[in-house]
Amino acid sequence: MKLYIKSIILASFLSICSMLFLSSNCSATLSSNNSLSVGSVTESASSGYTVANSMHTIAMSSPTLIIPPQASGITIHTSSSNNDGSVISKSGFFFYSNNPESVNDGDLADNGCWLNRAEVSGNGQVYAWHKNSTSGAINSVLYIINSSDVNTITVKTNQYALTTGVGSSDVAAWDSYLGSSQTSISVSVKPGQCVELFKQAVARENNFGLIAALDITDTEGNPAKAILEDVVYNKNVSAAKYAKLDEGINGGRGVGLSYQNTITFEPIRMSDSNDYTLYNIGAINDSLNGKDLVKIKDGSTQKESLLEGNYGEVMTIILPIKNFYKDQQNFGIFIGSTGGYSFPFVRLQENSFVASPVKPFTAYNMIQTGKMAFGSSEKVSFTLVIPALSSTPLIIGIHPIL
Repeated sequence: MKLYIKSIILASFLSICSMLFLSSNCSATLSSNNSLSVGSVTESASSGYTVANSMHTIAMSSPTLIIPPQASGITIHTSSSNNDGSVISKSGFFFYSNNPESVNDGDLADNGCWLNRAEVSGNGQVYAWHKNSTSGAINSVLYIINSSDVNTITVKTNQYALTTGVGSSDVAAWDSYLGSSQTSISVSVKPGQCVELFKQAVARENNFGLIAALDITDTEGNPAKAILEDVVYNKNVSAAKYAKLDEGINGGRGVGLSYQNTITFEPIRMSDSNDYTLYNIGAINDSLNGKDLVKIKDGSTQKESLLEGNYGEVMTIILPIKNFYKDQQNFGIFIGSTGGYSFPFVRLQENSFVASPVKPFTAYNMIQTGKMAFGSSEKVSFTLVIPALSSTPLIIGIHPIL
């Protein structure tokens, strides 16, 4: 993300204000169950890192999270990067909206613009990230339009989170999205009509965003088509065209064919000849030669571009490790960036993350292997996301720790 970080104030407004918008041209019925449960987030006064749970002890025989994450003490050298691995993408639409990133008055639906618009089908993910640079407060919403002339569609979600705040990243939103139970929503939309979801008020100069998994079906449960619109407005919605792209920036808006990647790296052999070994992802020239990047097609230009940064995607990382360092050695898996600031975030049954920006070329230990016998192997598998305001290439590395 290209917003300049001056301060980081976590904010995650996870209510669904005015979930349903009805007008003479837009009607729907809404049913929901369960209650909204937001995962607890605590802040350590000593470390300044926000974590999801309490401290873990050193693992003895299997990989565990390091909570809170610990500074690795490593200065990253890009020349140390390995270049080997494979990527498997899971199909499902990916509606991505980050251009324009700074929303101005001319980008409002009051002035006839969508931030993004695309037709999708079946299950997938919505990811939006912007800054309110207009002259006042605005409303942010996701419009879902049933483009069928004859069939009613159903839109369901039980995994979503919102962000709004000055200088905020969406770390807390990812924490809730991956680690908490949200209220289950089911919306029926008749032919030619629409529904408005995830509405939130956004103050001037606030960053704001949305992460949401959607499933769109017909009345028999088969995948169905719908048109999604990322819209911001003050009073009236009368959009009929795409907002102008940020000057000099191509891509960052459109729809892709997948949002979940499984990245399997080649086995890493740790010995006393290497202090650490690493891979990097999220860039065209990364360890996977850009195979981990999703193609996004912009509906306004019909051009495809690779989504550098992997923002909004949920990645499964498989990292095989062979211990030829010494007997009963514990290894730390660290996360950082050589492209700028980062917000390391991993999940291994629970979430662990650094909520304050980590400086470029530094990293934090996020996972430990536990004590490994000499000559033994351990395959570490975990979930990774890259929060807003992070920079890539993102570094995933291994080094011996106590």
